[in-house]
Amino acid sequence: MHTFSATVSSFLGIILLGTGLYRCSPDSAVGFFDEDDEVVVLKYGESKKGTLSRISIGYNRTISDSRCPTDLKCYWEGMAEIEIWLQPENEAIHFLTLPIYGYVSRMDTLRHITVDTLGYALALLELNPYPAYEKAFSEGEYEAVIYLSKIEELD
Repeated sequence: MHTFSATVSSFLGIILLGTGLYRCSPDSAVGFFDEDDEVVVLKYGESKKGTLSRISIGYNRTISDSRCPTDLKCYWEGMAEIEIWLQPENEAIHFLTLPIYGYVSRMDTLRHITVDTLGYALALLELNPYPAYEKAFSEGEYEAVIYLSKIEELD
């Protein structure tokens, strides 16, 4: 009888482990974004998929952040660069670098640098949190606000 209960408990353990692994699989954690909004908000390491085109976008890493802290006066506004990836449905992953200069918000449309690739226009609209001299934060706290719009083809 001891063998039977050990077998049953091992079987239950395998089922529970399998359920836990399924919950942690990438497909179960995929977020979606509405492409009509043309804005995708990604936390560091996060990825999302478009509801219409099924294009996936992810925030891979922060390359640099030398933006002038809010509580200092600088001679140069500084810049930050992040690496993102795009993957059109059933295609390979493409890595891109998106820059942002100084303290720029979504409304500063003349200050955004647009990158056109794979039939999309992309720009880093905001990178938060913005640096402060006396307040350090980790890379995992970054959140990118990205403009993503399908480029209309001219006939």
